[in-house]
Order: sequence, then C-alpha cells, then structure tokens
Amino acid sequence: MTNIVLTGEHAGKLVLEIAEALSMPVAGYELRPFAINGRIKGKMIHLFQTPAGEMANDIPCLLFLSDEKQVQVQEVIEELAVKALRQGVSQQALILADGLTGDLLTLPAFRQGVQACLQSPCGIVLCAEEDALPALRDLSGGCDLQVFSAEDPNVSMQLQNELCSLARKSRTQTFYW
Repeated sequence: MTNIVLTGEHAGKLVLEIAEALSMPVAGYELRPFAINGRIKGKMIHLFQTPAGEMANDIPCLLFLSDEKQVQVQEVIEELAVKALRQGVSQQALILADGLTGDLLTLPAFRQGVQACLQSPCGIVLCAEEDALPALRDLSGGCDLQVFSAEDPNVSMQLQNELCSLARKSRTQTFYW
C-alpha cells in the first residue's frame, strides 16, 4: 500500500479540500491553533469523527511555553489521536494524521498507532515536519511512502491522483486492528 506524507505549512488544509472535492470520508485528526487573549498558545486536537459517548473534541495537546519551547500533553495525544487513527482503520476511511513531528513519534502508543495505519490497506495521509520523515520510513515496514511538499505548485493534482488511487485500493481490502 502506498501512503502519503505531505510536508509544509497548510498541508492538512490542502488534504481536506481535496478530500471534500472528491467526496471522500475522512477519519483521523488535525491540529488546530488555539489562542488566549489573541495570542496563539498552542494547538488542540480536532477529531473528524468523534466516537459517540466518548471524550470531548478540540482538547489542547501542544502548549507553547515560549517561542522556542513546546510541551506535548502525552495523555491527550495517545488517548484521542490513537482512537481517531483506530477508528479510521476500522471504517476503511481516508485517515489524516496532522502535525506529526519527530517528538510526537517518540510517544509509544501514538507511534504504534501510526505504524498500524501505515501497514494497513486503508491509506493514510501524514502531514509531517521534515524531522519526522526518518521515523516514518522506519515505521512503514517496507510500505511505500510518497512524500510531497504542500509548497509545490503541482502538488494539488498529484495529491488528488494519489487520493483517488488510495480510495480505490482501500475499498477492495479489509484490515482489522
């Protein structure tokens, strides 16, 4: 299975726009900035499909202590992000995992969740920082990773073609986590 890694600012937004244009259901999550008194203080995790009866959505998971220092809220990431990834695999939806960094991939449960998605037939789009690429290649277990830059002017058409291909492949296979 080919999986997609998209780097660059607004990568997740680009994926969502294309998926919406193609009427593709999306599971997983994105990281959205949150502000206090008009200043960005961190990022919160937004689940695309909130499991019924589960925890609330839009929970802070990354706090900006200063311009140089960020702190992850490990329990939020491992609880919400892993559930969102698992839900995408079980529904055979396009899975979007946004905001991946090398630091996030050091969290054991999250790392295992990303690895399970990479090795599933569902197809996952990972919006990642450059520092996450070596870990993602290790986790892919030999599955193909197509790496694109959201800054490339031709990426929209390439990404649309890849998402159409993923959708066709995932409809013909079943994977249980």
